[in-house]
Amino acid sequence: KFVASFLSNRLFYVRIGNVLSSSKILENGVPQGTTLSCTLFALAINEITTQLHSDVESLLYVDDLTLFCRGKTVGEIQRKLQSSIDSVYKQAQSVGFVFSPEKTKCVHFCRLRK
Repeated sequence: KFVASFLSNRLFYVRIGNVLSSSKILENGVPQGTTLSCTLFALAINEITTQLHSDVESLLYVDDLTLFCRGKTVGEIQRKLQSSIDSVYKQAQSVGFVFSPEKTKCVHFCRLRK
């Protein structure tokens, strides 16, 4: 009940220089600057990696996520990662997270074989 009350009907303002906007209702997310907000965010974001492909691992630091795996072919790696990306995207949507495609990168590392 406390958390629901904490997140409900929250107002915010935006200040640019000396100009203060009119109040707006915070429709989703958590208010910035509180310890409880950090805890609630951490609980929510940890849920997004619960449905990864079995061969895919993840590293999560605050709001940065890295997925990685290995495979014998690029196609195999692509299938595993795409399956996991689809799962992460679905989980993220369910808790209200949005990804920034412009901040998303893919890096392929391989061993040279003789």
